[in-house]
Amino acid sequence: MGPNLHKTRFGLSAAGLAMAAGTAIGNGARRARAEREAAPRFRPVDQGPFYITNMRFAIQGEMQWTDLWFGQIRMISCDGASITVRTSGIPPIQLHAWPIDYFYVMYHFLVNGNIIQVPVESAD
Repeated sequence: MGPNLHKTRFGLSAAGLAMAAGTAIGNGARRARAEREAAPRFRPVDQGPFYITNMRFAIQGEMQWTDLWFGQIRMISCDGASITVRTSGIPPIQLHAWPIDYFYVMYHFLVNGNIIQVPVESAD
């Protein structure tokens, strides 16, 4: 063997393999959490007193007033916990107020003159 011979050794110890596996698991967990947080869903934006008039829903938010004019509403639905409002020009909005059924029924009465029967559960 002459003076120009170079030997290289490459290997992973048990500790190196454990660190690589731990890093891969940690990265997978962070990726999964980021995907869950980025999933489409309703996120709280503002809160404050909620009013209904003969022409609009009005929210007196912490930073500003938000008006949802009945003429701009394209679709409205109620799931018993919130009202989802789809209007022209902005993404869907989900409203949480108590009692939410009252606001839903009042909206339909004010806009269409409809009286909606809401089932009442007895506390047996």
